[in-house]
Amino acid sequence: MVFVGTGLGVGLGLSEAPVDYGHLSQKLVEAVHYNYREMAPTYAIRLVKTRAIPDVSEQQAVSLVTGSCGSHSRILAVGLVKATWASGLQWAVFFDPPGKHVGISGGMIPTRPRLNWYAAFVSASHAGRPFCTFGYYGGLPTLPVFLGPLVVPAGRRLMRSQPPGAGS
Repeated sequence: MVFVGTGLGVGLGLSEAPVDYGHLSQKLVEAVHYNYREMAPTYAIRLVKTRAIPDVSEQQAVSLVTGSCGSHSRILAVGLVKATWASGLQWAVFFDPPGKHVGISGGMIPTRPRLNWYAAFVSASHAGRPFCTFGYYGGLPTLPVFLGPLVVPAGRRLMRSQPPGAGS
């Protein structure tokens, strides 16, 4: 009888509980706006509420982000946004990568406070490569030092990317 109950639970998908990530806040949106303020309004995001079910699930978006931008990261918040650089909705995934969060200049000299947000944006309509970015915003607290496995190979630096279409 225990065997039947276990088989039934697996068959119904009861063994896979949905993951509940934090929800996006206006402060996280402000952090992105602050980082790209020189490029506004070309690069801006806004929170959206919709009953529509995106083609790319929240979990798929998180998997794309952790595979491309934040391996071994803790996911802090996920939500749908409208981004001015994209035609459709985007999943915004804010995460905390392992290690120290030090802002660096081109000369590898610490020049600003620790980075306190990391985000990636994934199309909600097709599973493509995420747009990964990070920054510092005074309206957010400092991220704790999360000691996970080192994911940046020696000699390589984490670089903030431009939103799609920037510089072209």
